[in-house]
Amino acid sequence: RTAHYLSTAALATALSAFQVSAQPADALPMAIESGSVTVISGGVDLDQAERMKQAAGRYPLRVVFSVPGGNYAVPEEFTLMQGGTTMVKIPSAGPWLLIDLPPGAYTLQARDEDRLFERAVTVSRKGDTVYWTVPDGSS
Repeated sequence: RTAHYLSTAALATALSAFQVSAQPADALPMAIESGSVTVISGGVDLDQAERMKQAAGRYPLRVVFSVPGGNYAVPEEFTLMQGGTTMVKIPSAGPWLLIDLPPGAYTLQARDEDRLFERAVTVSRKGDTVYWTVPDGSS
């Protein structure tokens, strides 16, 4: 039985290594789609943040969360609304969000702990970037 467990573990390790190497090194995180909105949330590590920056120009709305002092922030939940209707809600969002959506007026919400932060944004045809500094919890 011990040999069987070892060979199963070895096979699982080999398969997981194959799955990791099958994804291109320059791949973005998986897109989240909801109706006419597509969101890519990521940028937690430096390599991924760099890939998100490189892809940013292809998305009409870019949101970058940080705390005072410049460190990246990841809100517990991000909500995109238009006219009071929730278009997409994402847990543990960011710190970079690349959002493909039509031009228009939107409300962005970021929830962290028991606090809700809200921001109105108008997305133009050329695209817009929102650099959003949220309190770090000690404020």
